[in-house]
Parts: sequence; C-alpha cells; structure tokens
Amino acid sequence: MCKLNETAVTKFLLRGFENTYIINILLFNFVLLVYIAILFGNILIIFLVSANQLLHVPMYIFLKHLALADLLFTTNIIPNMLYIILQEGGMVTLQGCFIQYYFHSLALFTQSLILTTMSFDRYLAICQPLRYSALMDYRMCFSLIFFSWATGFILIPSEIAFLFQLRFCGSNIINHFFCDIAPILHISSSDVTFVMWEDFAFAILVIFLPFVLICISYMCIFYTIFKITSSTGRKKSFFHLQFPFDYRLYILWNINSHIYGSSWRKQP
Repeated sequence: MCKLNETAVTKFLLRGFENTYIINILLFNFVLLVYIAILFGNILIIFLVSANQLLHVPMYIFLKHLALADLLFTTNIIPNMLYIILQEGGMVTLQGCFIQYYFHSLALFTQSLILTTMSFDRYLAICQPLRYSALMDYRMCFSLIFFSWATGFILIPSEIAFLFQLRFCGSNIINHFFCDIAPILHISSSDVTFVMWEDFAFAILVIFLPFVLICISYMCIFYTIFKITSSTGRKKSFFHLQFPFDYRLYILWNINSHIYGSSWRKQP
C-alpha cells in the first residue's frame, strides 16, 4: 500500500526520445523502414521454409523459428515505439506494461536458445558429419525447438508475478520507449532486490551461458574447417555456414543491445 500522501500508479508514461519535432519525424521514418524490412525478411523466411519441402531440414526449421521469435520481438516493441515517437510520449497501463515485458523476455529467451541449437546443429554437421543424421533427426530437432520456446513460458511468469507484487507510488515516468525491467524497477517504491537477482539469474542461465556455448561451438567449427586440406571441401563447409551465421549475428546484436542498453541495477 502507498502512504497517505502518495498516489498509487495505475498507468506509466513512456517518455521515449526527447528530440525536436523534425528529428522525431526523421527517426520515425527510419524506424518504420527498418521495421518493414525486418517484417518482410522474417515473413519471407517463414513462408519459404514452410512452403518448400526441400527446406524441411533442421538448419532451416531452426531458422524459421528464429525468424518467428524475431518477428515477436520486433512487433512487440516497434509499433508502440513509432506511436511514442510521433506523440512524444505515450501512456500504458501497469498490466499492459508487464504484458509487453513478458513477450519481450519470451522472444529474447527463445532467440538465445534457438541460436544455441543452431550452433549445435552446425557443429554436428561440420565436426561430426557421419553421425549427423543419427543425432539430429526430426525428433531431436522439434524437441530442441519445443525446449527453446517452453523455457521462456516456464521461467518468465514467476518474474511477472513478482512484478505485480511491487508498489508504484508517486512517479509514473519511464524514461524508455518500451517496458523493460530496469526502468520499471527504477520507479518502484518496493524493495526490488529479489526481482533484480532473479532477472540476473535468468540472464546468466538463458543468455550468457548459451552465448558461451555458441562461442565454443564456432571455435570447434572453424578449427575443423581450417583442418580440411581440400579447398573445395573448405568452401563447401563455409557455404553451409554463411547464411545462418549472418542471420545469427543480427539476432546476437539484438540480444546484446538488450543486455548493454539497460542495466539491471536499480539506480538511487
């Protein structure tokens, strides 16, 4: 409960970007074009992989679900972000804010884990080619996909439940363009230590450790490729690695932007 001289917050004000009108218009057009490109690219990947039977192999099935997670990630944030840029701010209910954070975290966790499964898939294909078909069958493929999506569905509700227990009294201004965990905790009137440590533990478990596994996988992959004496075999290995690797770099940039763009510590 809030104190007698404080008002319980039921809506948050997302401040967004505090720029001049001309800069906001330019920013709006730039973000809109980027969003259209992301939207078109991801929908194209999902459609091509779903429609073409030749692409129903683990690498492209993983890629389709990575595109789906990225579609959720961007669509959850950018449309409202465009509105905030035009209106120079926007109101969101407390429940709506937490729901946006839920889908943001779900997409982020899923991307991280699918990237890890894709790296594992390429490791098996290049470093263990004779065992690849036996190890990476359709059952294993869809089990890894299910695990990647289910992890977020299982972990995130506990954090959302604790967010609903927090008190918000006085200030309702969030200096951000979407509902991320750091600015939410920053304006809370409750003790947020447990929520911060829970979020930190999730980040270690679902983002940092998968990142380490991805790095190890690619170290093994490049080591194996450089051991190939045939230039044809080496080019073939790089060909199978290039497009998924380029797309993974884009997704990793998204994840790193989330990690380094906001601190999990509550500032005084």
